Amino acid sequence: MNILLTNLTYKPHFGGVENSLFYIAQEYKEMGHNVVIMCSDVNFVKKEGLTHCEILDSIKVFRYKRYNPKSKLLKLFLQISDIVNSYFLAKKLHTQYKFDFSIARNMKVGVGVYFALKQVPIIHILPAISRHQDKIAVNDFSKFTLKKIISLISNKITIFQNDFFQKFLIKSSNYNIVFSQNMYTQVNELTKVDNSKILKIYPGVDSNRFTQSNNKLQLREELNIDKNKKIFLIIGRLIEVKNISIVIKSFINVKSEERLLIIVGDGPKLNDLKSLVLKYNLEQYMIFFDKTNKPEKFYQISDAFIMSSSYEPFGQTILEAMSTGLPIIAFKSDGINVRTATEEIVENAVNGLLCEYSTDELTKSIDNFINLSEEKVKIIGWNNREKVKRIYSWKIFVEKILKLNIKNTTIKSE
Repeated sequence: MNILLTNLTYKPHFGGVENSLFYIAQEYKEMGHNVVIMCSDVNFVKKEGLTHCEILDSIKVFRYKRYNPKSKLLKLFLQISDIVNSYFLAKKLHTQYKFDFSIARNMKVGVGVYFALKQVPIIHILPAISRHQDKIAVNDFSKFTLKKIISLISNKITIFQNDFFQKFLIKSSNYNIVFSQNMYTQVNELTKVDNSKILKIYPGVDSNRFTQSNNKLQLREELNIDKNKKIFLIIGRLIEVKNISIVIKSFINVKSEERLLIIVGDGPKLNDLKSLVLKYNLEQYMIFFDKTNKPEKFYQISDAFIMSSSYEPFGQTILEAMSTGLPIIAFKSDGINVRTATEEIVENAVNGLLCEYSTDELTKSIDNFINLSEEKVKIIGWNNREKVKRIYSWKIFVEKILKLNIKNTTIKSE
């Protein structure tokens, strides 16, 4: 079969969605199917655009040219531009490949593909609910300058557009795939749709890539990190909903002098977080690293992983950390301050420590972890590794999609 995978970005940009496309493509390729990836030419790694056609990891990647105006007013038309450009590229590719079905991981590109390939079944794998993920916190605008007011209005318009297109794609897709019960509930809250069109299928993780290292101390030495430190890791895009400021504040009262927080990533909150570290004189307990395409080395040097998000549709980094044998420290989901799927993955005191949403409670959890015996930490790490290998598999994921009944025709492997 010919299968089209679509998103706004792909390699060299690395993130949870891009990685999922890579593993889905590889699994289908190994099954003997022909896979094409379609995305834009936007490049967050370097400022120049990407080539419009190339082969990456034996998969053909086609990119449409994305216009990125500097004016905030013109940026409001980016949504329509993405839909139109993805429409024309998908139309062109279909004349060559005659796709049997497509998988959409981005709402704008997905809408363009839907109109271009109306007779082709479309599977929508939701990355997140846009209105929760993209909102700007109110406290960001406590001092209302003209620039901030314009940004707030622009953000609200963008969220409205995303809301509209996300609802449209959910209703138009043959099936909507979510990774967690948390996301299943959020889809139902967002729009009315036949529940038979919403399926929960767990994602996978590369347990060969994300595995424990026998050279933990050597890896620390290469990064100039004290081998005796108790390392807590945060990795991902540094945005408001990640709540990293709470983690930084929680470290003020952690008792152990050997504590060390490593923050890997970039994003709009980076400078604010660095300023917060300076404000509380925590420089000796915090290290920032740029975003990386080799996150496994940071998992391998760490002792525990902290998931502090207030909103997370699933938590791919939790799976990566668990696969590496790391215990998880995270907030419980209360439906108000925290809406995550963490408790669907992590069981308190079995493969991690869950706490209420507050700086003090997080401090206690970090202290409690530091006080765990080495044997207990090893047991948690073993539990995490085994759970990931047993439940979270991209092979199982793609096989379940092939078994879906689309337009009264079951997609079957060749």
